[in-house]
Amino acid sequence: AKTYLSKEYRFYWEFNYETLYLKVEINKQNVSRDDLLTIKEKVRKICRSNSTPRWEGTRNSYGTYSSICKWPFSFTKEDFREIAKETEAIISRIHPLLNSV
Repeated sequence: AKTYLSKEYRFYWEFNYETLYLKVEINKQNVSRDDLLTIKEKVRKICRSNSTPRWEGTRNSYGTYSSICKWPFSFTKEDFREIAKETEAIISRIHPLLNSV
């Protein structure tokens, strides 16, 4: 787990249908809505500067598990091997940079 102002959170990746998401898990008792928004803004800046054009920000919802960024794919229109390759490139490029958040 990482900390922001002594409050723990952790980043994780997941595919939901045809979209790769970068998410954050927080303890709502310790991380305020404003704290979460600050974390999301820092991560989005990293993603915007270091990602592919298909990158998108997500809405600013507040919850224990919250999406930060997404990369939509089309499994019916794109080659699965290319999706896997791009997914690996995105995670390899972005994940190490999350240590600065």
